[in-house]
Parts: sequence; C-alpha cells; structure tokens
Amino acid sequence: MFSALLAVVLLDAVAVEAQLACTGVGYYPDPADCSKFYRCTDLYGNGLLQQYMFECPAGTVFDNSLDVCNWPWAVPGCSNGPLPVITSTQPPPPSTTAAATTASTTPDQPEGGFSPSPGSAYACSEPGIVEYKADCQKFWLCKENPAGSKLLESLLYRCPEGYLFSSSVLRCARADDVTCIAAGADTRSVPVTQLTVQQLDAFFSRWG
Repeated sequence: MFSALLAVVLLDAVAVEAQLACTGVGYYPDPADCSKFYRCTDLYGNGLLQQYMFECPAGTVFDNSLDVCNWPWAVPGCSNGPLPVITSTQPPPPSTTAAATTASTTPDQPEGGFSPSPGSAYACSEPGIVEYKADCQKFWLCKENPAGSKLLESLLYRCPEGYLFSSSVLRCARADDVTCIAAGADTRSVPVTQLTVQQLDAFFSRWG
C-alpha cells in the first residue's frame, strides 16, 4: 500500500511541474521539449482545468496536428536532421495516441452501446463508477467524452484519507465501514485525482 501511494505522489509531482497553462480541453505540445505533451481536462465540468504531462516513446516527438507521437522528421520544428528516404523495408511512423505511449486501435463499438476510448487505462463498458481492484482507496469514473460520441474515457480517483471505496454503495465511505482486500499493485503510471471530504457529496451526486 505504501509503495502504491508513493508512486501516486511521484506521478502527481509530474503534473505540478508542467509549465503550460491550459486554455481549453485537449492536447498541447510542450513549448520547450518536443518529446513531451500535455492533456488538459475538465473533470468536474466547472471550467477549472486539470493538467497532466506525458512523454512520447524514445525517438519520437509529439505531433500537434495529429495529436499523436510521430517521427521527428514528420513534425515541423522538431527535426534535427535531413528527411530519411522511405523504402519498402522501413516501418511506418508509430500510431501512438496522445493518451498513451503504446499503439492502440479503436475497438469495435456495439450497435447502440458504448466503447472505451482508444488508449484508456481501463476498458469501460458503460458510464458510471467502477471499483479499482488494485487499491481500495481508488476507483474509476467512466465518462462519455466527447458527449454523444459513445466513447468512454476512464478517469482514476482517490478517496480522502480515512476513507475507502465501497463497492456495495459505489462511493467513498469511512474506512471503518468498508471491508476491502486489494487484488495487488498496479504498476502502470495512471494519473489520479485526489478528492477531498468536502467534494464527496457533490461528486457522487453527479456521477454516482
């Protein structure tokens, strides 16, 4: 549990160090480093934007025109050498999405149903709140974004200190009232949003 919390603290520090001021929801390049980019979100729908920093795989840079990590020679202003000669044996540029550093494809969407967004850390099947089996203090919010798209993005939240997520009522409850056994540590680096006690009622009234 301690190691998992330490990983979350280190991850939150990355977001704090970001030098870009969010002006709207979306993806933005780092003005000083082509290999980095930022995702700006409006988790509560109140206009107060949250910011997360990501880094492309080694050897690639963020392509602001496509919102993906691309070869440096394909991104104006980020190339350090001449354009390579494309041959039949040279692999195509990676199709890494801006929300993850591994290639992904859009899953087939069931007719009339929902599908997880490409690169989602958790495969949501419907809007709502889902337990996070690796940590009793965290939970997933599956949120349609953009509205009407039938695509669900997965957002990870953490209950306040002294609270755990209750799978029976699908909300944060006092630790003394919750029985939970974590399934094991999750080694992925997933951004997490910390909730306060004052935010609980409003949050779960809206999303619960």
